Amino acid sequence: MITTELQSAEHKIINIKEIVPGYNPRSSLDIDEDFIKSIKSLGILEPLLVRPKEGKYEIIAGHRRLKAAESVGITEIPALVRDLDDEQAEHIAYIDNKERKDYTPIDEACHFAYMKEKHGWSLRDMEKAGYGDHTIIRHKIGLLTLPERVAELLARANSLTERHCRHIVQLCDREKLTKIFAENRDNFIVPENWESEEEQEYWRWRLNQEIKYRQDYQIKLAEQTVQNEWTAKSLEIRVRELKEELDERMKKIKEEIEEGKKLNLIMDGIYFKSSADMKELQENSVGVVITSPPYLANKEYEEEEVKNHENPIEWYKDLLHKSFKECYRALMPGSYVCLNINDIPNINTVLEKDAPSEMQPIAEIVHPIMKEIGFRLKDIITWKKDDPWRNNPHVKYEEQEGCYRILPSREYVFLYQKPGTRKITPSQRIDSSIAKEEWAEWASGLWNIPSVRKNDDHPAKYPDELVRRLVKMYSFKGDIVLDPFLGSGTTVKVARELDRKGVGYEINEKYKPAIHAVLSSEE
Repeated sequence: MITTELQSAEHKIINIKEIVPGYNPRSSLDIDEDFIKSIKSLGILEPLLVRPKEGKYEIIAGHRRLKAAESVGITEIPALVRDLDDEQAEHIAYIDNKERKDYTPIDEACHFAYMKEKHGWSLRDMEKAGYGDHTIIRHKIGLLTLPERVAELLARANSLTERHCRHIVQLCDREKLTKIFAENRDNFIVPENWESEEEQEYWRWRLNQEIKYRQDYQIKLAEQTVQNEWTAKSLEIRVRELKEELDERMKKIKEEIEEGKKLNLIMDGIYFKSSADMKELQENSVGVVITSPPYLANKEYEEEEVKNHENPIEWYKDLLHKSFKECYRALMPGSYVCLNINDIPNINTVLEKDAPSEMQPIAEIVHPIMKEIGFRLKDIITWKKDDPWRNNPHVKYEEQEGCYRILPSREYVFLYQKPGTRKITPSQRIDSSIAKEEWAEWASGLWNIPSVRKNDDHPAKYPDELVRRLVKMYSFKGDIVLDPFLGSGTTVKVARELDRKGVGYEINEKYKPAIHAVLSSEE
């Protein structure tokens, strides 16, 4: 806190080239045309305040006047020269600017935090120095924890005020979160193959994930406040509801750790077993099922099963029935199964019949099974893939006059819904809608998405973009996204990227390295 009296100032005319930049609490030096015209016609009427600095003069007050003078070609400027230390100069710079033009809330917050950190000022010191009530100063400093996007809206959107932001700040208390995670570290059971450094990295990751999760809500609330012109009181109610939900979330995280759950960064939620028994999932716990089961297309992962059964079709129906019956049990009421599948190109090959090629529409097999379980078919998406000759060098033009075969470049996504109504929380309402531009592209049900070009570690991958759209349209943040036929792990990877919990079942352990590689590539 400043305790020494300020020395008297010396009036000088200084060459503009001798003036160097100094501390400026204002982030923007907006100068309008009228101000520039005034400087050009009348010159600098009020001297700048500067201090000696390494043979030159550092500006303390008058940044806008200096910038305007430079723009109109003025070479000499009147200035008051005063010998000040850093603490005095930076305090005067703030007071001088405050008297001339209001600061943005973020500008003030930055200055308060700067004086606290660099010069050790307390909130009471700032109050005595004329910065305002110490409680208001504390609230302003808290604004610096807001995500950059919220700070931008606060600076330029009239409908988002400092009062709004004081409510939004409450959703993410970094110090409190850091303390909770630090307190619970000792309760975490470290897998035997983990090193201490890896454990620390895990906790940093877990903490940052929680901070990001909350900041996403801060951004969305700020954007919705601007869009809907909510009052501060209306926003306060929404924040209170959401804060209660987030506090419950933290309680569950603490309970998980206290129960001594062994968590794995990469393979958590991956089970190498049949999805006919998913006892790890509680009833009515899953937000959405997104999967692509086998469809008798002569892929390596189904060849052995097909060969070992006298009736491959009955084996296939039994496989689907058992797995999707378990999905039905685990799904929340009103939630969806997004089933990516395709027609069987030649059913006679599957049945090992010596007969001409015959296509089997997959819907004739799948729909009766899903209906018997209890699902309702709600919609069908057609996924338009790459033309087959672009991916497969063996596919080429052949003359087949009068009987040309179609080379399908599409697959289906059948959308089945479990009857009932799902209860939506306040945070889920915020996340419930996709952008208008996304809706315009996706709502037609015809999706043009390139195929996965490289299937070296699994013969039937689907693209991230297909899963991304389905996750965004049919689930909420924090949901469990289940894939009962995990394959290469794409569903879990995308679910995690979109702040969901991915759970997958894969009966074939040979794909474990592929799944690990996909999940390890998450950014």
